[in-house]
Amino acid sequence: MITIFNRKEIFVTQDMHKLAEMRDVLAAHGIECIVDTVNLSDHGGAFGARRAYTGSFGINQSSVYVYHLYVHKQNYDQAMYLIGSLR
Repeated sequence: MITIFNRKEIFVTQDMHKLAEMRDVLAAHGIECIVDTVNLSDHGGAFGARRAYTGSFGINQSSVYVYHLYVHKQNYDQAMYLIGSLR
């Protein structure tokens, strides 16, 4: 099981297709991974998202999300080797 205490980040991207490719390679080699998704257009806060006030006109929707890919610390070297061959 991967937790915040035993994980290492191996890849950051805004490309969902590249993320899927990385996850497929890791899964094919039996390496568990998790993804943390960050919405850059959402500030949250007391009054909700910025988009509620400004709309989303003119925002490139393909670059709104950032995906952080993590693996267990014990699998870090093998995972880096595998995704290094994809770049």
